[in-house]
Amino acid sequence: MSSPLKSNAYHILGLDTTVRQKDILKRSKEIINRLKIDDLPEYDRDLGFFNDFRTEETVKEAIQKLQTPKNRIREYFFWFQIVDGVDEEAFRFIKKKDYQSAIRTWQNASDDNSLGALPYKKNLAILYTLLLMIDGGQEYSGKSLLLLKAVTGSK
Repeated sequence: MSSPLKSNAYHILGLDTTVRQKDILKRSKEIINRLKIDDLPEYDRDLGFFNDFRTEETVKEAIQKLQTPKNRIREYFFWFQIVDGVDEEAFRFIKKKDYQSAIRTWQNASDDNSLGALPYKKNLAILYTLLLMIDGGQEYSGKSLLLLKAVTGSK
């Protein structure tokens, strides 16, 4: 279950899904250079859910994943999209391990059924999945699946 999230290319690079290709390449080079001198970098988009996820090998795999459109879509789908103040606020709560406040923030923003609410629902589904992995709380499983169903338009 953790593989799509722990090994997510955006996660490995400490970026969210709104980043440009130029910034992806710049970040990957920076990480590899720092790892070569045993300096494990930390970034604003790191969440602290996983250990030992950023290595020279995983960074190279992340770049490969983000170079093909099909794989990039998969990586995009399984990581956070931070586009506005609502997302920034929820992300700050996650970094502080105040998960319930992050949940409330994205829930409030995703209450309507407009297209604008879909990114909030996607982010909330990802958070529920991460919490399921670390807490084992089964209540997150169903909530995550319902949100992903709404995001993908599944019937």
